[in-house]
Amino acid sequence: MDANKLRTSYMSSVLDGLEVAETARGFVVWAPMYYADDDGVVLSVYPHAGGWLVTDDGSTMSHLAEEGAGVDSGPFLQAWAQLSRPAGDFIPNDVPAEDTEIRAWATEDELGEAIRLVAMAAVRAEGLAFMRERGSHKFFPSTVKERIKLLVEREDLRARGVKRGNGQVLLRSGRVKKVTETLIHGEETIAAIQALGGGSRPAREQSYEHCYTILNQTDLAPERRIAVVGTPQYWDPDVLTELGGFATVVRFEAPASLDPVIMGIADQYSQNGRALALKV
Repeated sequence: MDANKLRTSYMSSVLDGLEVAETARGFVVWAPMYYADDDGVVLSVYPHAGGWLVTDDGSTMSHLAEEGAGVDSGPFLQAWAQLSRPAGDFIPNDVPAEDTEIRAWATEDELGEAIRLVAMAAVRAEGLAFMRERGSHKFFPSTVKERIKLLVEREDLRARGVKRGNGQVLLRSGRVKKVTETLIHGEETIAAIQALGGGSRPAREQSYEHCYTILNQTDLAPERRIAVVGTPQYWDPDVLTELGGFATVVRFEAPASLDPVIMGIADQYSQNGRALALKV
């Protein structure tokens, strides 16, 4: 063994964990870096303003929220601002609404380094999961995920071939975005579920904007886009009405509140797994 052999061995190991797929808009990169729960870091890369934009599509922020991080707290947001632009603050035509994403802009010559920096920032951000608000308990998306997991384990859903997906949905642009949960039948995504929590009005508005940005850009029918609203009594009724314009709204007052919608989707498939005609 010498230095060159060691370098070659290490690079071979790294490359074995790297995958790249071309999409309609750019590329999806599976980086050889992993969160503590063994979920891999998945990045989108697409042309932007004469260069390339690298983004985690908000998956890191979603991951932290599910871990119970105080994502609306001042200390968290300050720390997030310091790591969410790992290649520098300059991003041409940057969109403030995308502050939930880790992003970097680069020229073609700098693109490899930008991908590395965003992937590293996504892993480093896991430390923010320990920044919890005083008195915080289980985060709302985790409650929703647990209920869906319980439902899909039911015998009647298993008989219909309905399973949990990977929590990612394809947008019309070709980009992939993370949602709270997905349901699949075979290889087809048949529902996207997004949990909307928020202990304050700004947090609720952010949840709404995030939900709209994702669900309204999918090809799923509105009845297959499920917006699960926590503590609905605190939400502005007009916002809930707007939400119902592009998704099916579930007012989550108890875990069983979600059951009729999920069962209604499953009922579109017979127990031999074939799709039935949609019920009117």
